Amino acid sequence: MENITQATARDCLRDAMTALDAAGYNIVFHVHDEVIADMPIGKGSLAEMQEIMGRSLPWAPGLPLRAAGFEARFYQKD
Repeated sequence: MENITQATARDCLRDAMTALDAAGYNIVFHVHDEVIADMPIGKGSLAEMQEIMGRSLPWAPGLPLRAAGFEARFYQKD
């Protein structure tokens, strides 16, 4: 079950990253379940990223998705 769960989570993250890229977010890297985007001040927002990442997936209708996050000037763990 662990491998199935991790594979499904990875597929959710892949689709979220694709949607973020399409919305103009500059993804510089990702670590496990985190997406790190480098954006100019005033472009994009944490709230918009959370909304995009929480959208329902066509292949998993009803799967509850949410995203948490924070803004920082450099990469750090929460």
